[in-house]
Amino acid sequence: MNASAPESDRDLPVLPAETHDELFAILFGDPRQREQRLHRLLAQAPDHREQIAAHVAWHDAHAHPAPTRAGAATQHEARAAGPGAQQARSRELDADRPQQIGPYRILGTLGEGGMGIVYLAEQQEPLRLRVALKL
Repeated sequence: MNASAPESDRDLPVLPAETHDELFAILFGDPRQREQRLHRLLAQAPDHREQIAAHVAWHDAHAHPAPTRAGAATQHEARAAGPGAQQARSRELDADRPQQIGPYRILGTLGEGGMGIVYLAEQQEPLRLRVALKL
């Protein structure tokens, strides 16, 4: 992906909803699967290559490592502990997560830090959208 990152997320090109949702899941999902899933998405949506590249460039330019709570393992320590420790932490976060917040059905936990927890959610109405909710 060689696209330059737009100045603002408002400057990002529009993608079809299904492509946008899949890209969102890739960018905020398991980083170990990112390249493979991006390659698959580009093969499925060849007409949107440039738009996808712009979104990826913007995300990469503005993404920051998720902060951790005091006393929690750092991301580096969690990676060093291996995937089993990461999966156990993910299950712990998901076990405590609410099922519904207002019009949003909670699908999973994207991360947590000193300022709260970020959930992947789906707005049920008036439009059906995937969103990130930070609490």
